[in-house]
Parts: sequence; structure tokens; C-alpha cells
Amino acid sequence: MFDQTVEVIKINKLKKLVKKALAWNTFESLCYQSLFLCHQAALFLVLDRSLYGMYGALFAFLFLTITILNGSLDLTLVPLFSTITQTKKSFSHFIFTYLFTQTVFMWCASFSFGALFLYAIPTPKLLKPFITLSWISLLSTFIASEGTKKNIRALLHLAFKNKATAFIEVSDITLYVVSVWLLHFFGLPFSMKLLVIPFVIVSLFATTILMWQLYCFYKTLPYTTNQSTPSISRSLWKNRSILYLNQLSCAFFSGNFLLPFFASYAGFRQTGMAAFINTIAFTVASFMRRVFAPSGAALFAQTKTMSQASKKNAFSFFSQKYLYVLVSLLALFLINGHNFLSLKIGKQSLQTWTLIYIFFLIHFLDNMFIIYDKLFAAEEKSHYSLICNVSSFIGCVIVAYYTLSSLPIIIFLLCILLRLFAFFVLTVLAKKMGHFSFKWQNSFFKLAVPVGFSLFIFILFQIFF
Repeated sequence: MFDQTVEVIKINKLKKLVKKALAWNTFESLCYQSLFLCHQAALFLVLDRSLYGMYGALFAFLFLTITILNGSLDLTLVPLFSTITQTKKSFSHFIFTYLFTQTVFMWCASFSFGALFLYAIPTPKLLKPFITLSWISLLSTFIASEGTKKNIRALLHLAFKNKATAFIEVSDITLYVVSVWLLHFFGLPFSMKLLVIPFVIVSLFATTILMWQLYCFYKTLPYTTNQSTPSISRSLWKNRSILYLNQLSCAFFSGNFLLPFFASYAGFRQTGMAAFINTIAFTVASFMRRVFAPSGAALFAQTKTMSQASKKNAFSFFSQKYLYVLVSLLALFLINGHNFLSLKIGKQSLQTWTLIYIFFLIHFLDNMFIIYDKLFAAEEKSHYSLICNVSSFIGCVIVAYYTLSSLPIIIFLLCILLRLFAFFVLTVLAKKMGHFSFKWQNSFFKLAVPVGFSLFIFILFQIFF
């Protein structure tokens, strides 16, 4: 009885922490994405279409490279967080053995990768403008800094330091946008250097501040005279391998892969519109990932060692909030997306609107898997996600291969159905694993409010526009 009472108190405390984390994540996401989208819209209007296409394709390629080189270290932290934060020694051991080593590896690997194109092998069309020693050094620093920032943010989110990360991220994007436009205002013409160099400088500054926040968290950890470092190597590499393969299978559904792939065949000018469309879709859909992914990871990491009843309680609490916001965003976009985007990009062809909805649904479907990815990672069952994602990817490839003569929209709808089936399978597996399930009946009743609000916005558009 005493243990159950203690767990109830812990769960209630965790719920309060999660609510605060969600609030700060929402603040960060709204500020960050709004400023980012305004910046991208302004660049889309003033830049030459080829330059904007090159800019979009390069950044997508760099963030895809970060995903590949980081080896899912940030995701692997979820089941290990309670272990590495037991003492100061265990935490510092992790930082110097894994985090610092990962940063060095990302810089060296990306620099070596660039050097191969410079001296040894033919350069892909996308990378030709950037294969010089100065550009290789700059882009390697970009990858190492953003990769390190990603890992430190994951650690701070697991420690519920969302307030600090929110202010740092918002300051990061603000400094970048202001520096680009101020430099242009004072006479520098738009170029790839103007768009990349300020980003790298601001990224290094933000990473340094995050390191300081991580040190402040380290000082709060307990210290014992007979500190022993728990062995996490075997568990880390096992979980990391599964999570890495799972993340790679998801990466092929992301805009970070599709945009450079499109640019390599269609050229930078044709990629310009696709890059802006991808930016809009990413901005809308990534709201879910920025708000819920860190909080879900933190909650499930903290409940890992609790009873099954407490885990179900935590999952039910979190999944209801997740489902509510997910469907609210989907309703808002499907009902009002065309009206909002028309104000930004004007009248477009049916093909362009199809492309817009394709990119949006790609990002949206990716975000549907957030809650199960975090749950299975915490429970060290990520092979479930891996099997479903790899199977759906192979299924999409087969569908595309055998339906090449069909309309692209038919191929895409079939791929969406495969991804939705994968989500259904994960739902069944979660229920079998520990009776984790959404409370659909309670959630659908509450969804009347956001759906009604979306319809009200639609009516206002019809009246005033």
C-alpha cells in the first residue's frame, strides 16, 4: 500500500511537470515556427528561385546527414536517463565517453566525406557548389554543432528543463533571422554564404549556452564517496542499433530526403517551389514533434521503473492530450489550409496544391508515430517500431514500382494507407505489451470544439476574403 501511495504521488508530480513542459514546448514551437515561416516566406519572395532551391536542398541534406551521423544517440537516452543520472560520476562518464566522442565523430566524418568528393570521387550535382576546403569546414561545423545541440536538448528535455531550452531556441532563430536581414540591409547581397555562415555562428553560440545549462543540471546530481559507474555500454549499443535503423527507415519518408533527391534530378530552380512547400508543411506538422516528443520521452523515461498500473496511467494522460492536439491540427489544416496558403502563395495549379498536401501529409503521418516511438524506446521494445516502419517502407517501394503507370496521387494514397496500417499494428502491439491504449471514446467528444472552431474560421474566410 505504501509503495502504491508513493507511486501515485510521483505520477501526480510527473503530470504537473509534463503540463509545464508542454506549455513551454508550445511557447517555443509557436515562436520558433512563426518566425521561421515568416523568414522563409520573405526569402521566397526576394530570392532568385534557383538560389532558394539550393538553400532549401542544402539545409535538408545537412539535417539528413545529422540524422545519419548522430546514430540516434538522442533517442537512446530515453531508457538510460535514470541510470546515467544516478550520480555525478555516471553522468560525467556518459558525457565524455559518448556525447563528446559523438561530436568529434560527426565533425571528422562529415569533413572526410567532403574531402572524398574534393579529391577522390565524382561529386553529386547537389554538392558541386560546396566542394571547397572552406565550405567543407563550414558545413562540417554546421553538422557537428547542430548534432551536439540536438543531443544536449534531448538530455535537458528528459530533465524537464524545457523553460531554458525554449528561451535558447527562440533566441537562436531570432538572432539568425535578424543577422541575415541586417547584413542584407547594410549592403551584403543574398548568397549561400550569407544564409549559412550566420546560422553556424548562432548555432555554436546556442550550443555553448546549452552546455552551460547541462553543467548546471550536473551540479544538482548526487555525489557519493564510493561512486561506481553503472555499465550501460551493452544496453546502449543494442537499443541504439535498433533505434538507428528505425530512424533511417523513417528518414526516407521525410522532406529532408525527398527535397535533395528532387533537386538532384530536377535542378535547383524547379526545387524552389518544392522547398517552400516543404517548409510550410514542416512548420505546420512539426508543431507536434516539438511539443510532444520531448515531453513524452521524459514522461516514459521517468515511469520506466514504476508499476504497470502507473505506466498505463501516464500513457493514458499523455495520449489524450496528444490525440486532441493531433486531430485539432489536422482539422484546422484540412478545412482552412487552402485559404491560409492562398494568402501566401496566391493561386496555384492543381498539381501544386497536390504537392502541398502530399508534403503536409508526409510530415503529419511521421508525427503520428511519435507517442509509440517514445513509449517503445523507454520500454526497450523499439524493434516493434523498426519492423513496422521497415515493412511499410518496403511496401511503399513495391507499390511505387508496380504502379508506375498509375496517377501519382493513387500511388501516394496507397502509401498513406500502408503507413496508417503500420500505425494500427503499433496500436495493437502496445495494447498487447502492457494494455497501453488510447481512450478514443473520451477524446472524440472533446474534438467537437476544435473542429467547430476550424469551421468557424472557414466561414469567416468565405465572408471577408
